[in-house]
Amino acid sequence: MRQNDDSAPAYLRIAQASERSGVSRSRLYLLMADGRVRAKKDGGNTLVEWASLLEYLNALPAAEFGAARRVTA
Repeated sequence: MRQNDDSAPAYLRIAQASERSGVSRSRLYLLMADGRVRAKKDGGNTLVEWASLLEYLNALPAAEFGAARRVTA
């Protein structure tokens, strides 16, 4: 996912937001229900505020990985 995506519209449908961010649809609904990602309703469409999703992702801690283990056959 790119940090600065100037081509992204202000709001995306759930499927588009999921595809662009790598966050599953189910996780997006949970984040919206918790108020961590903002969204709007337009009829039957849920529109995710892209900036709020980026804010959420940028606030996540960095992933830490241990040393790789060797697998012996």
